Amino acid sequence: MKYSDILEALRKTTDLRTDSEIGALIGVGSARISQLKSNSKKVSALQVARLVHRAVAKQRAAALREAIRPIVELYPIDPTGSKQRAKWEILPCQKEKNVRNCRIRKFLEEAKGVYFFYNSQGEILYTGKTEKQSLWK
Repeated sequence: MKYSDILEALRKTTDLRTDSEIGALIGVGSARISQLKSNSKKVSALQVARLVHRAVAKQRAAALREAIRPIVELYPIDPTGSKQRAKWEILPCQKEKNVRNCRIRKFLEEAKGVYFFYNSQGEILYTGKTEKQSLWK
């Protein structure tokens, strides 16, 4: 088997059409792909294993880098007095007035998991985890 056979098989089994796309998949440049295609020597099992290893390592690094991206949504929170004016209430939930606040509050009351506090530049200041209490509490 030659490198050109391997590259052609990659082209058939993926939606990749250009040498640069295949190079990005396996972690080499398009110039190296051209060299491999023009190489008429047979490929050893060790060379195929290295090629697969390089591709897996590249894809694993990409997955770790891009798997979780925090989403920051700035939502103005204006505290208002409670019904008895005894304390402040965040996200007041009067169904006829604040439908969005009610949905957010209900979601937070039912949600458990990891939470982040961000500063005004979108940088994480604090990370916490809740398993028993809701994120709202």
